[in-house]
Amino acid sequence: MKKKKVLVVDDEESIREMLGRALDYLGVDVALAKNGAEALACLEANPFELLITDNKMPVMIGLDLIQLVRSLEGDIGAIPIIFMSGDAEDVLPGGRTLREVALSSGANIVLDKPLDMESFLIKVLGLLKLRCG
Repeated sequence: MKKKKVLVVDDEESIREMLGRALDYLGVDVALAKNGAEALACLEANPFELLITDNKMPVMIGLDLIQLVRSLEGDIGAIPIIFMSGDAEDVLPGGRTLREVALSSGANIVLDKPLDMESFLIKVLGLLKLRCG
C-alpha cells in the first residue's frame, strides 16, 4: 500500500519538526516547507494528499497560499487543507474572523495554535481517509 504524502508548512522549525514526527507516527510520508512560496514549489513538483499550513510566515502567508492553491487546476487545487493559527478569532478588516476567511478561501479545517495534538491527528486521519475513499 502506497504511503500518503503530507506537506507541512510553518516558519518555526520546532513546530515543523514536531508535526513531522507526529505524522511520521501515523505512517505517512512528510515533506516540510518554511513558507508559502516554498510550499507552492513542493506542491507543483510532487503529489500530496494533504496540505497543513500555518498563517503567519515570511514570503507568503498561509491565507495567500490557500487562495493560490485553490486557484490551480486539477489535483493540486483540490487538495484538502488544514489551516493553523494562533489568531483564528481575530477580526479582520471587513468584520470577519481569520477563521471565517480561511474557511471561505478553501481551508477544510481551521485549528487553533497551540495545537491539541490528539485533535490534530484525528483531523488528519479523517481528511486522509476522505481523500482515499
